[in-house]
Amino acid sequence: MRVSGLGETETLGFVPITFFIRAKDSHGFQLFLECTMDFHVLPHFAPGLCLGQDFITGFGVVIDALESQAHIRRYSFAVAQHMPRPHAQEAQLCSTAPVTLPARSAAWVPVDTGALSAAVDYTVHPRLMTDASESVLISGPTALGSKSTAQILLTNHSQRAVQLPRRTPVADAVAAQVGDVSSPSADHRFELGSPLPVGETRERDEAPTAWRPDPDPLDPEDDPAAPLDVFEVAEDPVSDLTKDAETTLVDGHFRVGVDADGNPHRSVVDLLRRHTAALALDGRPGLIRDAEMTIPLQPDASLRPEAPRRASPEKRAAMDAAIEQLLDWNVIEPSSSPVSFPVLMVRQYGKWRFCVDYRQLNSATVSDRYPLPTTDAVFQTLQGKRWFSSMDAIRGYHQHPVAAEDRWKTAFVCHRGLYQYRTVPFGLKNAPAVFQRLMDRVLGDLRWRTAVIYIDDVVAATATLSEHLETLDTILSRATSIGLKFSPAKCTFAVPNLTLLGRKVSGAGVAVWQGRAQAVQELKRPSTLRDVYHVMGLFGYYREFVDHFAELAEPLTRLTKGWKFESDGNRSRLVRKDGAPSSASDETVLWGDEQERSFTTLQRLIASPPVLAHPDPTRPYILYVDASKLAFAAVLHQVFADEDMIDGPSAYPASGAPLSSAPVPRDRWIAWLQADRYFGPIWRRLADSVADDEWVLEEGALVRRVDGRWALPEAAIPVVLKAVHDHNGHFGYTKTFLALSKSFWRPRLTDVVRAWVAHCLICRKTKVGRRVGELDVERDARSPFETIAVDLVLGLPPSHGNDAVLSVLCLFSRMILLEPCKSTITAAGIASILSNRVLRMGWRPRRIISDSEARVTGQVLQSLAASLGATLTPSPPHHQQANSVERHIQTVQGALRALTLEGRAPWDRSVLPAVELAMNSTPSVTTGCRRPFDLVFVDHPDVAHAVFDTGARGAAEDFDDRLAAAADRIEDAYRVIAVERQRQKRRYDASRAPLPVLQAGDMVYVRLGDRPIPGLGGGKLDPKKAGPFAIREVLSPHRVRLSLPADLRIGDEFAVDQLDVYPGSPDPFAPVRNSPLLRPVDDADPAAAGVADGGADDDAADDDGLSEDGVERLPPRARRAPPMLREFQLGTLRASDAAGEEGFFDGPLTGTRKVEIDGRSVTLRERPIAYQSRLTSVAEKKLVAPELELCCLAWAFARMAHLLEGARVTVATDHAPMGAMLTSSTGIHYGPTITRCRALLLPHFHNLRFVHRPGRLHSNADALSHLVG
Repeated sequence: MRVSGLGETETLGFVPITFFIRAKDSHGFQLFLECTMDFHVLPHFAPGLCLGQDFITGFGVVIDALESQAHIRRYSFAVAQHMPRPHAQEAQLCSTAPVTLPARSAAWVPVDTGALSAAVDYTVHPRLMTDASESVLISGPTALGSKSTAQILLTNHSQRAVQLPRRTPVADAVAAQVGDVSSPSADHRFELGSPLPVGETRERDEAPTAWRPDPDPLDPEDDPAAPLDVFEVAEDPVSDLTKDAETTLVDGHFRVGVDADGNPHRSVVDLLRRHTAALALDGRPGLIRDAEMTIPLQPDASLRPEAPRRASPEKRAAMDAAIEQLLDWNVIEPSSSPVSFPVLMVRQYGKWRFCVDYRQLNSATVSDRYPLPTTDAVFQTLQGKRWFSSMDAIRGYHQHPVAAEDRWKTAFVCHRGLYQYRTVPFGLKNAPAVFQRLMDRVLGDLRWRTAVIYIDDVVAATATLSEHLETLDTILSRATSIGLKFSPAKCTFAVPNLTLLGRKVSGAGVAVWQGRAQAVQELKRPSTLRDVYHVMGLFGYYREFVDHFAELAEPLTRLTKGWKFESDGNRSRLVRKDGAPSSASDETVLWGDEQERSFTTLQRLIASPPVLAHPDPTRPYILYVDASKLAFAAVLHQVFADEDMIDGPSAYPASGAPLSSAPVPRDRWIAWLQADRYFGPIWRRLADSVADDEWVLEEGALVRRVDGRWALPEAAIPVVLKAVHDHNGHFGYTKTFLALSKSFWRPRLTDVVRAWVAHCLICRKTKVGRRVGELDVERDARSPFETIAVDLVLGLPPSHGNDAVLSVLCLFSRMILLEPCKSTITAAGIASILSNRVLRMGWRPRRIISDSEARVTGQVLQSLAASLGATLTPSPPHHQQANSVERHIQTVQGALRALTLEGRAPWDRSVLPAVELAMNSTPSVTTGCRRPFDLVFVDHPDVAHAVFDTGARGAAEDFDDRLAAAADRIEDAYRVIAVERQRQKRRYDASRAPLPVLQAGDMVYVRLGDRPIPGLGGGKLDPKKAGPFAIREVLSPHRVRLSLPADLRIGDEFAVDQLDVYPGSPDPFAPVRNSPLLRPVDDADPAAAGVADGGADDDAADDDGLSEDGVERLPPRARRAPPMLREFQLGTLRASDAAGEEGFFDGPLTGTRKVEIDGRSVTLRERPIAYQSRLTSVAEKKLVAPELELCCLAWAFARMAHLLEGARVTVATDHAPMGAMLTSSTGIHYGPTITRCRALLLPHFHNLRFVHRPGRLHSNADALSHLVG
């Protein structure tokens, strides 16, 4: 059921719960009220437990908000006025003090639980820490903790001490969920010695050989060397450019946009993985090569040293951290410069920022006037783009070296001493220009085409994904070539929209970023002149989104009159009219009703502004101008087309169930039926009023009489299948056929559905088919040690230098030989063990099975096999079933674990021989419950002999009898093994599909679950298969060799059951599968028609698309406006060159207008491009109305000349004589203002068209109206 007040949230079910409320009666005595209610379970509900309206009304609860009490008749109980804040779902626990963990010991480590929430249980998972050689291993048991948890238990399993600095992440805490149960497992219990107390771990001296974990890459927000950022706001830094764009974090570094299925774009992820050198994954800035910044001084400049500023202990600590960071990055170095500039620590949003006061140096520096891009230029480049990526150069200036001869000029002084910058510091006068020049060189020909750069922020914007990948590849390659690095935490790739310079840009246009709009709404009323400047600056930045902004803001602008800023050396100061200096924060303003109305109006308009469309230079503009004595205002519009579906009284859905997001027009459906080779004759007979026993005509559609299903025409098959299958979960053939056949009927519909599903690309990548293969029993061994399997058991604890076991298994007798060794054993060492344990006993294998490791498949083992006349058969990677010893290794590991749990004997000398003896003395079901020793040796003591200490049973028997009995055991075992193997083969083959017949050139997919590929298929939502890849060589019916890309870096040999075969038959729907949802009938693929109408007459293949009545198929329907922002394609807005179409976009339009263009029905509507306004000058206030309007037009044209020059412009004004004033030659003398306006507008007059639209305040009955004639 749906829950009122929670939107679309649905309950997962309900459960009756009895609960008790602590209450008081009318006499003040405490008691408990018992209640039983049905509680509905929600997937995500912040309050946790809530009593709803049914409880309040059912028990007549009266709530007294003032007293925070609720009353039920004569009982009362307390109620809360607020909800507790949401608790942290996951948190990182760090050590609160430096800790030393001695070798081979456990210790309690104090941790900071400040991030945990009270009254919430957490599962604490200690982190597994190790060094590169894995000789150091720190771990701990998982435990239940809470905010009161003070320490966690960590164990150092290595042979040397470990130093954990303060704030080292040592564990992760995950909030427990309702229903989680904590229960110890007996299989994982172990005994610990007494852990070291907390104090002792702190008091121990640091061992010189102690290992220390590498610090985590520095969080950009916690960087002590971060410079002051005047644009920084208290927002989430990770997502401030993509508030509305859905992204996902890939590999823990890359923030990538997602597709319609919520998966990151695979091509983008692959590209980023290839260019990790351009991304600062460790948080360190790069160092640019072949470029240095010089600091030229003016000829008469003289720099003087400045004393260090005083700093509090808090500032000193922040300063120390910043300097240590800069030294670690090699950004600064000790200096002996004759000049020095003081360090300033500026607090910004709760963090200290490291700054140097370079004002003296900047005043003496020769200016570099390299231009920075303007806002208009940036957004013009982004128009018409659909794919966006933003990249931020990490500590951009700190990556650009300073010329060695100029470094002394950057020296700064503090309590730590004198330092100078090796790279460009923040705060230098020419730093933006120098870095902008460098970044423009990096972009090269991409600049202003598919990428823009503003100092250290790069934005890639393209119309298609392929072009976007090419642009990103070029930018990242060029950045790598010069040593530039971007910050992964501040980069976002392949998103449909982003926020840039405080504005949201997408394919739909430009809008105010919601974060800034919210900040405008939360502005407080100004009380000082400083507040007014702040408010007007924020309002003014978005004036292009507000109509008549200047007029609306005039009361606020009026408050700033009477003061001005004057230059005073290197700084500016505020002065009054009388010349006296003042401070903006000390000057109060007179706030009245007029200012209040202006303030609230602008807040409201900026909080809900229009979306400004991207200007289309191929279309004309409409310029609305309006002038008054107070202000000028202008609005620039363009006409855009919203394409509609073909008009009709109704539309048929694409399926009987609500599965399609786009309806099919009735006329289109009827045309498809008329042109269909099977249904066309039926439709025409019914249209001629000829009765039919099977079909009936309802509003132009064919409906079966027997079950009411619709006739599915051939051309509608792709449309319906996209709705039923592609847009409805990509279910398999059965569900797709049931969903389709419920509402539609067509001959051979099963073949149609099967062909569509079998060739669906998404299904092939995300669904794993039935395993193939058959068990090969033809080459089974017939005698002991005829076939052996060899493998290494790794990862064992060191003992006498051994940390691995070489296992040798006889596949006939199931006898296993175990030999301890080192994990670094060579091929010669393996051959030596085989000679000692196998060949020395007289056994001569004919087949040796091993894994695909080089040590057991190399030249040494090949030579050994050749000398024995044996065949060396390596098993494919990740195909354990091909090597039988893998299953026995699990038994070996279990036995070792059990025997070493309580004993302390070395496993390699005492325990391993016992395990070998035990396994070889244990009967095997496969061999008829015989022991491996029974099939290898003539006689062997059994358990009874070991228990009762008796002699050999049957000592009187002669040797010949025992030898004959041994031969009989082998023959019996062979028969039993053959029967058992046949049973295993039947069971194995029945669970798998038959082996496909493969040949070189066939295409196959790799099942990532059976053969993992690094970098692919790691996520829950990633494809389950990779490929397709071509088969290069067929090695056997069970193994093939594939042609793989070089970047995969894996072996090319695969088992057949690790692959899924690409469909061998051609896709009959290939031409229409990826086409737009509605496609013209004549574009349908003949092959698809053959599949759909296999039973149709061959003569129908010559159908020319016309019915017998000459009814022509309808043209394709125009594409509708997409439902999601990411699907916009500005290419659909390009104007046609047809002469008849030009007038449609000239405007102005009073509303929407429906027209036919190229046979398409479209709706035209105007959209704003920009708003402009300003207050009038004193001279302009003296002009009459038409002159004022002409001045407004000239000003607006000049402001937007970068868009209007050379374009057709329709000028909408409420003064009729505008055009006549520009062309008049009657000798009327105009003043200098009108003369300048005429000079500006006349060169463009041939592109101007004037439309008179009377306004509310003008009737055109003025002194200049005679110029119309």
